[in-house]
Amino acid sequence: MKKLLACAALSGCAVTVQAQSSNVTLYGVIDGGLSRSSNVNGKSLNAVDTGILSPNIIGIRGSEDLGDGMRAFFRLQSQFQMDSGAQVGNLWGHYAGVGLEGRFGQIQAGNLNDFMFTTLTQKTYGPMFPFVSIQFMRRGPFDGFGRPGGQSPSADFDRTGNTSRIGNAVRYDSPRVYGVQLGALYGFGESTTAGTNNSSSKSYSADYTGGPVTLTAAYTSVNYAALGNGEDGVRTWGAGARYDFGDGVHWSGVYTNSRNTANDARIGAFATALLFSPTTNTRAIGQYTYMKGNEVLTNNKAHQVNLSLHYLFSKRTNVYTSFGWQHATGDAEKVQAALMASAGAASGSSQNILRVGMQHAF
Repeated sequence: MKKLLACAALSGCAVTVQAQSSNVTLYGVIDGGLSRSSNVNGKSLNAVDTGILSPNIIGIRGSEDLGDGMRAFFRLQSQFQMDSGAQVGNLWGHYAGVGLEGRFGQIQAGNLNDFMFTTLTQKTYGPMFPFVSIQFMRRGPFDGFGRPGGQSPSADFDRTGNTSRIGNAVRYDSPRVYGVQLGALYGFGESTTAGTNNSSSKSYSADYTGGPVTLTAAYTSVNYAALGNGEDGVRTWGAGARYDFGDGVHWSGVYTNSRNTANDARIGAFATALLFSPTTNTRAIGQYTYMKGNEVLTNNKAHQVNLSLHYLFSKRTNVYTSFGWQHATGDAEKVQAALMASAGAASGSSQNILRVGMQHAF
């Protein structure tokens, strides 16, 4: 075992340690490449960009067979920047959970993903999900939305991009019965400075899979200490659908609606995507997204197009090129486009990013 752990520490090879009915696995994924942004604060920008197709993560997961169809499990996951080696957030800030799984379903506690990501993004995209980068997710000309945290007040406003987790949380996923699975999560605010809802979080989901059809729905409510002394926050709900045509062709559509209860800013967003496989080792995906804010956000709107082409050297190594374009309009005198993963908003109404990258999992 010492030799295996030394191998992981020094050369980065995958390690699985097994003992009796338990196992522990070291795993990770690294994504890096070159990106060119057309307009960041009025200037073009070339950058070695990292964590775009997927976050750069290193993690440890394990499980133990407890008998009678039950197992205990854990997962610890850390995010880092490939270009600098710097840690992103806390040591296990990208995920930290422990729980039990059996015929009753799965229950876990820790710093967990909510259902806007695990149901509305992962299950709606399905086979497309490994090829959907953070650039496909939502940002736009909505800084007045005012969501605390993130790279801007509107970055990942509907939480579908998994840029944040819910801490101090307990989550339950039901077994799938007649194609239906349900889920519920509660995050304890663990604060007594205000009312019972202070900084607490809730998330619920339902999804159905039958043959080629998948239907999804999710709701997440997160209160923030910075909004209304922890009594206000962001309420987001969404619904999605996927149809698997076969032969590597898949379609998905998703709608989300997000509201900041502190200022009544609202954003509705709709995205439709198509994945097809020109050859055994290639994947192509295109997505169109429309986003619209309410009067609080000066009726700002954004049209966004994302395209990517991937070549799979193996199950673990993927090289790709991607292109994202956004055009923004609204009632304000100046409306600035802002793609997810851009270094900043554009100086005007349009912004695009061209990228060539490589992703490797271990």
